Amino acid sequence: ISVIQIIFDTMSMIMPIYFVLATFCIVVYAYQLAAYLNTVYYKEKKMSFRKLLKDKGCRGEYRTSQQFEKLIPNAKMIFNAYISKNETETTEIDIIVISKYGIYVVENKNYKGWIFGDEKSQKWCQHLSKKKKFFFYNPIKQNNTHIESLRALLKENNLEKEIRSYVCFNGNAVFKKMNVSSPNIVVTKSADLYKHIDKSVEYITSEEVHKIYTLLKPYTKVSEDKKRQHIDSIKSKYKNEQNF
Repeated sequence: ISVIQIIFDTMSMIMPIYFVLATFCIVVYAYQLAAYLNTVYYKEKKMSFRKLLKDKGCRGEYRTSQQFEKLIPNAKMIFNAYISKNETETTEIDIIVISKYGIYVVENKNYKGWIFGDEKSQKWCQHLSKKKKFFFYNPIKQNNTHIESLRALLKENNLEKEIRSYVCFNGNAVFKKMNVSSPNIVVTKSADLYKHIDKSVEYITSEEVHKIYTLLKPYTKVSEDKKRQHIDSIKSKYKNEQNF
């Protein structure tokens, strides 16, 4: 038997396997794409599925928004709203969930590893290995700034309502030490959100939900220059912070 014949026979056996794998991957991709196009995240952001797969931060926001969509089907969601903090600075809110059960202001962290945090500390720690750890600004404090700006905007428009702070981690994050005592602050993994959604009391009417959504939606439509200014402002303010 010639070498060429051996190669030909081997390829003949391998090719069907590759074909099956390729077909499977295409089917899975098509299914995920179709599901994505029906989500609130896509309808609000109009981000392509390909871009979503490449952006780690957006993938985390997407996973968290999926959980809220399942838990509160009629809620409105706002993504990446740039709200004025003062005359020169803005604050970016990852996700705002507006529902009859309250307004959920979400700071999303797509981090892995062990997470150590305390509600009152300035920094939290992401521990990846014995020799590899990073410190990042306390996301509860970060979200408090978001909420202050949002509350001021809502109050200005006579729409101040029940607001709750949610810090959501995705992926392989494991809480090794997490001290949070304030009643309206939740730190959780997005997969565990179902444990922290209270639907026993309605605080907002359907009409108010629509008004708040209509008020906040324009704050997601900012120019690239403003986005860069916001990022530069954060880098300048937290230049000594790691992994922020």
